[in-house]
Amino acid sequence: MAAKLKIAIVGVGKMGILHLKKFLVLPDVEITGIIDSDLRHCERVATQFGVKPYRALAELLFDTDAAIVATPTASHYSVVRLAFEAGVHVLVEKPISTNLEQAAELVKLASLNKVIFQVGFLERFRLRKLIAALPFARPQWIEAQRFADTPGREQAHIDVVMDLMIHDIDLVLSLVGEMPSVISAWGLSMNSPLTDIAAARLEFPSGATANLSANRVYDSKIRKLRFFSSEGYVCVDMLANEAKFGVRDNHGNILKQAFRKEIDALAEQASEFVHCVLTKGNSVVSGSDGLASLRVASKIQEKIGNGLCGGVQRGMSDGAHV
Repeated sequence: MAAKLKIAIVGVGKMGILHLKKFLVLPDVEITGIIDSDLRHCERVATQFGVKPYRALAELLFDTDAAIVATPTASHYSVVRLAFEAGVHVLVEKPISTNLEQAAELVKLASLNKVIFQVGFLERFRLRKLIAALPFARPQWIEAQRFADTPGREQAHIDVVMDLMIHDIDLVLSLVGEMPSVISAWGLSMNSPLTDIAAARLEFPSGATANLSANRVYDSKIRKLRFFSSEGYVCVDMLANEAKFGVRDNHGNILKQAFRKEIDALAEQASEFVHCVLTKGNSVVSGSDGLASLRVASKIQEKIGNGLCGGVQRGMSDGAHV
């Protein structure tokens, strides 16, 4: 019998525990152990799930093959760098890091150490399932809405662009297949000193355009993506796992179809990570993909302006090249 892949969970807050549950049931996986800055919480989680708690990250990385990094974003760089230097494969929650220089360094380190580097953009796996049979190519117009009715786990530390919008940035980049040449953005603060509501327009060299909006002070959750081309359209509801699309036939008529699928994106992501590590394959969402999304998100933040407060709006840009 082949040896199981040893996986460690670094950070067992809400997201880390969700990861732990998914990896515990995978047949090719053995949970090496868990670690968290809150030692008592770590011990409670370890007892609850029957895994080993660690106090030293270096010791945990020495004992494992791969790590799931679900710590606060500010610590991603230091944790992932140590993992790569130890030859450990990594799946890190989005965004990769708090700044581009650190993120770029991590991508280089992964390549130098020949390890898998996957970034936790769950929506890629959901979208892949919903549009697997999409009958037309690259979209030319994209609209994305991502609204939340409760604060994110890091609302005090990151704005809505990094908290929510970055998911749709990743989806748009994967659909269009190129970086935007022009970015315009707008933002507003309401419940925090950071941007709570944001809108951005991305224009691409191919002529494609995307309008993105994110809001973390709304009264309900919305996760919708719509994209259009000369061949047809697709409307996706990420919360309901539903897709509607219309395709133009040879006579110019639009043929419509709608369906819903049962999708566990977190489980899909976990299986993909294990498969990539075991086969040395390419990840659906690589470190380079995560870096690209971070570049666009950072540019949007720049257009909006930092230090928003008191409901001040900034960044009504007429567009600037990336």
